[in-house]
Amino acid sequence: MQLTPHPFQRLGAHAAAALSGRDHPADLINSDLDALVDTIAQAAGAAATAVKGGRYWAWQQKLAPMYPNSPPTAPRRAEFQAKGHEPAEQVRDLLGPDDTTDDDVCLACGAPAGVRWGKSLWPLTDSARYINNSPGRKGGYPACRQCRIALWCLPWAVAYGKGRITSIEGPEDIEARFVRRMTDLSTTALHQQWTDWSHAPDVWDTIADLLTDQPSDVTLNTWTNDNKAPQLKQRHIPYGPAHWLSRISARGYLPHLKALLQQAKGNPHLLHLVITDTGLDSWSAGASSGAESITRAVTTIWDEDDQAPSHARTPADHVQIYARIAFSRALADDEMDAVDTELAAFPAHHHKPWPVPLPR
Repeated sequence: MQLTPHPFQRLGAHAAAALSGRDHPADLINSDLDALVDTIAQAAGAAATAVKGGRYWAWQQKLAPMYPNSPPTAPRRAEFQAKGHEPAEQVRDLLGPDDTTDDDVCLACGAPAGVRWGKSLWPLTDSARYINNSPGRKGGYPACRQCRIALWCLPWAVAYGKGRITSIEGPEDIEARFVRRMTDLSTTALHQQWTDWSHAPDVWDTIADLLTDQPSDVTLNTWTNDNKAPQLKQRHIPYGPAHWLSRISARGYLPHLKALLQQAKGNPHLLHLVITDTGLDSWSAGASSGAESITRAVTTIWDEDDQAPSHARTPADHVQIYARIAFSRALADDEMDAVDTELAAFPAHHHKPWPVPLPR
């Protein structure tokens, strides 16, 4: 199975490799594909029979915003099952061999493809009945068997939360590491027949861990393939901010930033400090280059006029300390030593203890 330019196919292909015990999608063989179809069909069948709050409901929650009106998610699926249309077998048929008698080529990889899919089976595409944008105006988008399997391995490769799906785009190794973590989590959810995703870690924590360990340019996609109003929100983290995140982690600053964020209004996540749509979009080496955008971000998260002595508020002095840490992204390592010294001295004369011990 090859990796294509299509982000959903790539993530699904990495999940296919992980589910098959292979190191890379290119290592998959035909018997692996057949086994994957069985795995996908069994999971779809379990989700189709799940009731709200019951066994496998978590998997139904994840499939619903991805494949609306597909065999395992259709509102009338119970009625169809009563007539002998088993969702598991329907999914198995959808992932069957190609009929390549047509001239179509797969939209994702360019291989011959005899099957066309629309939004109920291929997330964020048009309905198969909407022909205007489809290749050859035939309705739907051509998909070869390997890419169809990858697109239905996608649920193992993404995170679910509050009715939306979170996926990433980035370098191949980052995508693969993210998918490995999500696949382990998804496999656990199915094995333990989760009723919801309350046991799952915050996906933003997972992404922050990956970027701290391996700085990379990535895009976070939060989306839903809803029938009435499909949505996609993209958040970009350039390499520079990711490198800064890794750098302050190595300097021991992350616990302090997290402690400050816990006291901030709006409960912002650590990643909000490095996503470009927050205004932190100037990452050149000069010490003054990001001053205005950093100050704006600080005053957005913390209101400096709001200094009432309450455990739920952050004093202005804490804002200033955060700003100094934030400015460290524009400083050389030797200049950061001065920041360390100033931070270490701060709690000694402040009326409120620093939330966590400072690095020495």
